[in-house]
Amino acid sequence: METYKVAIIGAGASGLIASSILAEKGIKTILVEKNSKIGRKILSTGAGKCNISNSKINLDCYHCTDFEKLKIILSKVSLTDISDFFNYKLGIITFSDEKGRIFPISQKAESVPLAFEIFLKNKSV
Repeated sequence: METYKVAIIGAGASGLIASSILAEKGIKTILVEKNSKIGRKILSTGAGKCNISNSKINLDCYHCTDFEKLKIILSKVSLTDISDFFNYKLGIITFSDEKGRIFPISQKAESVPLAFEIFLKNKSV
């Protein structure tokens, strides 16, 4: 029986990112998903092109009751960090459209879960 330091339930966007970050830090992680494929909902984002992020993110884009916490959250990861992760860690080259939406150059959402799957398998998640 294998032992893991962290178990992540759900291989959606958040579970994939979290398990990738933990794997990068060398933390033995198991990712559990009930569906036969990971990242199923990712396939419908951005009209099937996978809207990864947006280069024009700012506080005005959010509705919340605690903007101080939001500032802290948004300051933790930069757009460069996100782009570098997708480009260099996952091997997904991205581009930004005129509205600032960031997509994989393939414009095919299925390339994103596939890249995560390969990355996580290589990291023994």
